[in-house]
Amino acid sequence: MANVLINLFNDNQFRQYLAVLIATFAFLSCGMSTGWPSAVLPMLLSDHPPVKLTSEEISWVISIMNLSNMLSPYPCGFLMDRYGRKHTLLLLSILPTASWALITIGETILVLSIARILNGFWQGIVYTILPIYIAEIAEPKFRSQMGTLMSFMMSLGILITYIIAPILSYTLIAIVNGLIPIIFFCCFIWMPESPTYYLIHKDYLKAEKALNWFRGSVDKNKIIMELDVMQKSVARDMENKGTVRDIFKTRGTIKGFIIAIGLAVFQRVSGITSIVVFSSTTLPEGGFLCISRDQFVIVIGVILVVFTLIASVFIKRFGNVPLLVTTSILCGIFMFIAAVWFHYEPTTLPSFQEYKWVPYLCFAIHTVFYSLGVGSIGNAIRGEMFPTNIRAISSALTTNIASLTTFLQTKTYFPIEQRYGMQVNYYINSICCFACACFSFLFVIETKGKSLIEIQEELGRKK
Repeated sequence: MANVLINLFNDNQFRQYLAVLIATFAFLSCGMSTGWPSAVLPMLLSDHPPVKLTSEEISWVISIMNLSNMLSPYPCGFLMDRYGRKHTLLLLSILPTASWALITIGETILVLSIARILNGFWQGIVYTILPIYIAEIAEPKFRSQMGTLMSFMMSLGILITYIIAPILSYTLIAIVNGLIPIIFFCCFIWMPESPTYYLIHKDYLKAEKALNWFRGSVDKNKIIMELDVMQKSVARDMENKGTVRDIFKTRGTIKGFIIAIGLAVFQRVSGITSIVVFSSTTLPEGGFLCISRDQFVIVIGVILVVFTLIASVFIKRFGNVPLLVTTSILCGIFMFIAAVWFHYEPTTLPSFQEYKWVPYLCFAIHTVFYSLGVGSIGNAIRGEMFPTNIRAISSALTTNIASLTTFLQTKTYFPIEQRYGMQVNYYINSICCFACACFSFLFVIETKGKSLIEIQEELGRKK
């Protein structure tokens, strides 16, 4: 038995998955903070809320986290190249712990806003650094599957929050959320740094040691050859100091930036934000089958977790681009059907009330295809699009634009509903899904099974 465990631990695939699984506890923390508004919204809107807030104040508590996401990527882009991917994440994991501590004691809009801002800082840091860390430590044949673990853990965090919300108090929910970054710190501290970080600082011995750990029982000659290729690639990329201007210097970096930004934005505007944050209050009362609308958010969480987990199987079988195109079209169709339902829902047609199940079913199916497509692939592909010298600044800028998109999505949802009707939000989401399909077909390249160097070569190649 001992020999079996030793052989398992020495297996290169096991070690890489172990490191990625532990690292993505940071995404689990982000998922729980993302699911928190929907979970506690019924409590805040009840007759005896834990914290007395107006509707306008509640909207700011929900959306301000996405606004603060925009502030942290730039400094952490510098920190990750200066002090390392691992140590930056460890050092700044204090932010979500402090945030949840404030929520447990906060009784004013000011304290809750500061708490959500800290959580927003943390999300911006995780979205910027973690895709790069995973892309740099994973072998090409495993990288796409490992990348989907980010989305899986994000979805799992949302689900956990939905599940504990009906059985725990407002304060206990915050305490449980605060434990996750502590667990992340205690486990991730034992994982190696990215070999690429050591190569940037020309510390070849530490780079070789880190790569040896991640590759486990792989033949040492192969490891040396891989390290040599990585070293030459990093040296070539680092000849020019990475700045925002460098993103737009070559065909390859421009195209990589467009792909990363496009998928990050389409992730946010495809409709999942509307479903995750607002479905507990916007779906019609009466539920679907035996499921109430409060319980339905748990169903959405389960769908996100299950189908994000199996997305890697589909990516391995079909590749990124075909999956993105197909699932985006299907997302658009079902979001459009939901929009039509909300368009006619205010009518007084008696027969229309028999179809309250339609938006429930549409949201569920939409979430399935979102999880298999842009929801999983968008995060995984971000760390693959940029050369070493601009990887940090490009990821930071991508996170910044994605955060702004999420903020605008959450902040304008209720104003659009009040002025134009609920259906307009979902018509916009549907159009964005179809736009994502077109974008994926025209611009996104296939990265399955390719090294980071091969991806850069393809990005720079003229068709």
